[in-house]
Amino acid sequence: MLDNLLALHSGIWTANRLYQPRTHSRPSGHAVLDEKLDGGWPESGVVELRLPCFGIGELRLILPAVARGLKESELTVFAAPPGDLNPLALCQAGLDLEKVIVLDTPVSSSLWCVEQAMKSGCCRTAVLWGDALSVTQARSFNSPPLKTTACCLC
Repeated sequence: MLDNLLALHSGIWTANRLYQPRTHSRPSGHAVLDEKLDGGWPESGVVELRLPCFGIGELRLILPAVARGLKESELTVFAAPPGDLNPLALCQAGLDLEKVIVLDTPVSSSLWCVEQAMKSGCCRTAVLWGDALSVTQARSFNSPPLKTTACCLC
């Protein structure tokens, strides 16, 4: 009976199950990637991308999902980008620049700002550049009643 209950709630992780089916996902905008991700980026939680270096087109992987997130919320935050973001490219991806905030601050300050924006309810999606998030930092983005997606680009 417990196994049936756990099967109904895909958000509950158990150590004896390696694969957890994801029921809520946001399409990535790339068919091959959606297939590999079982439907797209998770609707809530933290997604970490491991990259060899910055500025290799990493935003192209996530901009379609970010643009979809903007339709559902007030703001999207880009925190501690390694360089200037191209406003024309953001517009072409479907982002409304009036709903985009770029934080040009150190990663430590940016994390606090993003957390506060998400807790306030005015922000649903954030893109962070920098070192990997600690478990404690990742949990702060997943605490209920937040339904957020944060991407950490590393």
